[in-house]
Amino acid sequence: MGNKITRVIIEAPVESYSFFGSKSRQLIKAIKKIHPDWIVSIYNYFEDNTRAGFIDNDIENLIITRSEEHHPDVWIQVGHPSIFYRKGVKNIGVTTSYIYYPVDLFIGGCNNMDVIWTFSQYSIDTMSMLHYETNDGSVVRINTSFVLLPEYPLLNKEQDGHDLLKDIDTDWNFLVEGYWEATDGQDFGGNNKDNIGFIIRTFLSTFVDTDLNIGLILNVHGDISSILDKTRLSEKINNIRTSIPYDISLPKIYLINADLSDDALYDLYNNDKIKALISIPQRSDSVQNELNFAFTSGKPIIYTNFAAQRDSLSYKGNLFIGGNTKQINTFGVTVIDSFTSDLKLCMYDMYYHYQALLNKSKSSINNLTNKFNEENYLKLLDNALN
Repeated sequence: MGNKITRVIIEAPVESYSFFGSKSRQLIKAIKKIHPDWIVSIYNYFEDNTRAGFIDNDIENLIITRSEEHHPDVWIQVGHPSIFYRKGVKNIGVTTSYIYYPVDLFIGGCNNMDVIWTFSQYSIDTMSMLHYETNDGSVVRINTSFVLLPEYPLLNKEQDGHDLLKDIDTDWNFLVEGYWEATDGQDFGGNNKDNIGFIIRTFLSTFVDTDLNIGLILNVHGDISSILDKTRLSEKINNIRTSIPYDISLPKIYLINADLSDDALYDLYNNDKIKALISIPQRSDSVQNELNFAFTSGKPIIYTNFAAQRDSLSYKGNLFIGGNTKQINTFGVTVIDSFTSDLKLCMYDMYYHYQALLNKSKSSINNLTNKFNEENYLKLLDNALN
């Protein structure tokens, strides 16, 4: 772009506790790092039904008031393509393959931009297949090019003395993270983005009436972290517990409902009471949380064998559920088309063969540091900007 000063405006939900909020903050800081001489400004917006209030002073200082008088060299929009429009000399959309809007709006928004940046090969493959047919029979597809900006772990390896688990009395615990919607049912299905209710029910039925020192720790939230939200989530957990048709003992479940700092998250992941992560969302265009957990702790993950999780988490030590006839782990267990059976078997194997899986996971992660790192991300971003 020559020697002139480059003006960049980014429209993004930078104050949101959301996927797009996190990605936009990461992207803005990376652009400033690559091109400190560029003038970078932000149009902030708020997402519907999403917690807001995330404060980052370096980001806040870049927020400006919207104006039709602004004509940036580079215009970047982060979010769902239905909001995408052209404003700059170069126009970039940053999104995933989630489709909350009609497909014509999704495709039309993508085609408004010069290029689409996304975070997994799965997203590119999915968006490349999108199409719709017009009244005259013609087929409309996304004709914009794609750029892959792969994710990498963002947590620094620094502990700060947080001990969120000091009152937890089980020594062997699965960790589950995610968003549990107010309208979410108890089991798999419905508006159940991260399958929290399904995981809880499967865990209880898997380890019912055992004397194992095992628990399930939920780092989950609803629309906002608050006393009211924690009370609602506790009621949902209790509803699931009372629905289990047994009059015998059930394993323990613990709820964390707080906005944790990066340091607190690092301490949580590395707490010896946490042994493995369970992450089985219905749709997975991002593995940011999973990479943060794996690369800061070295511990294994139970995940789904599709979408972005398949692309990034299929290394030795992890166990996957797929819902098809296949060997689901290194111990040769075969199940037939049963999501629940898959998860139960993975939970059993993770508990009873933990040390072997932990050793494999740590070895695999050591070999993957060259693939998932900030340096690769910055190189790809620099190439995309140029």
